[in-house]
Amino acid sequence: MGQPKPLRIQTNFNLGVAYPLLFYRPNGLFIWSIMQKARTHILHFLMSAAVVSVMFLHSTSNTSTLDFSSNASEGFITFKSDGTASYHADVPTFTLNSTLNIMPPTPQQVVREAVQVQARVAQLNSNQLAGNTKTSCASCKLGTSQKPTVVNNTCAPGKDYIEKEIERNKDSNKYLFDILSINNQSSPFRSCIKSSLSNFGAKVKQCDNPSGRLPPNSKWGIKACVSEEGKYIDLTVNSFELASECLSPYLNGQSDEKSIEKQKGALFTLLNHESGFHINAVSPTGAAGIGQFITDGIDWVNKFGWNEVQEYIGGSDRQSCKKIADMKLNKMSSSVANSCERISLSKQQPLSGLVYTFVHKKMIRKQLEKVMNANSYGQKSLSSLSSENKEILLRELSNWGHNTGSNGITRPFEIFASSNRGRTLLAAGDVKKFLAELKGVVYSYTKNMLSKNLVDPSPAKLQKIENRAKEASGFYGNIHRDLKHLEQYVGKSCNINADGAQ
Repeated sequence: MGQPKPLRIQTNFNLGVAYPLLFYRPNGLFIWSIMQKARTHILHFLMSAAVVSVMFLHSTSNTSTLDFSSNASEGFITFKSDGTASYHADVPTFTLNSTLNIMPPTPQQVVREAVQVQARVAQLNSNQLAGNTKTSCASCKLGTSQKPTVVNNTCAPGKDYIEKEIERNKDSNKYLFDILSINNQSSPFRSCIKSSLSNFGAKVKQCDNPSGRLPPNSKWGIKACVSEEGKYIDLTVNSFELASECLSPYLNGQSDEKSIEKQKGALFTLLNHESGFHINAVSPTGAAGIGQFITDGIDWVNKFGWNEVQEYIGGSDRQSCKKIADMKLNKMSSSVANSCERISLSKQQPLSGLVYTFVHKKMIRKQLEKVMNANSYGQKSLSSLSSENKEILLRELSNWGHNTGSNGITRPFEIFASSNRGRTLLAAGDVKKFLAELKGVVYSYTKNMLSKNLVDPSPAKLQKIENRAKEASGFYGNIHRDLKHLEQYVGKSCNINADGAQ
């Protein structure tokens, strides 16, 4: 049999990028050779220079499924005999699910549909890169966009404002001087923190008054650049290492190196999603800073956790704690009128935000431990769980609670762990599966609590409740998905916690 003749299609997505696509069909095997000519940061979907992706067309009496994979993504298109098709892809920046309406497929229609899907992805990426890449694509219903994988973040004029502020104040500000005096060039988290800073796509703000009010949402700032030669990366890495070395044992009473590294990994996983480690990251809801705190979260820490952590830091013999104690961190104001304190270098950020994050996690952990250690409860669901798996649960759930709040994660955990399914998973020690399936309970609990005593059942209000329930339930999976995406870009060059459900 002779060489199959390729079907050639040249397409342009109106983004200055053209891709020749070559399809062959020897006995059901498709070879897709994708040559990318320019702007790789816009279209990182099924495309990589000099990369070959292999597709198989599986056929049954009713369906045909096109599978694909590359170093950028993997997924499938399922064509049904009734003229419909469903499309799914896991790509570095988001997950797509879409229902398509086409005639029963032929090889030519498969090619055309793949090209159309590419165009959809191109448009989605273009739209999201122009706006806030953390928000859902509500209009196109294709899924939730996350961080772009490759972003130009060179220190051009106007983007080096944090570097300049650090340089101006590093000798006169004791906090900055002390933090920058620490040498963490060899930190295993350095490359990943730098990549998170460079790739994060959320919005930022700049304050004229460090104790003033955050500017309105219409006044977004420019994301600060990150340079290996500058001090921004040093300040961030040193603050992360200092807070983690001091306060990881504060969370669980364990000061061995392995336990501290696990807590560091959990913190990295959380902050990579929340702020990308940017000091001045903000959200339209008013969350701000490296830990993305809102007024309620700061107020809770100030009232019930601040004095305790200060006592711990002051009484610890760890060198990291002694350094923090010497800096005399100030309590953050929970007032909206002083919300610039959450993002200001002169207000001891990002170290202050990191300490607040640890205290918040500790307070959630206390509530979880109270539930787990109750005799009447624990004997039923946790009696056969190993201490290691119990620690994984506490560590991962306290991360989840950073978004849901204490009751928002403690009550769903208690409900699910008391169920037959939850007890079965815990008895088997399958913590990852338990965490994955807890998502549905968090969704139901959040929606029921927000709908309780609802005075205004308008469509807008109900949609807001639905969105919040999806955000809370999906938060844990999203932070680990973002971690996976970052690892795909930077590689596993740092010791990131991998206990979470994937």
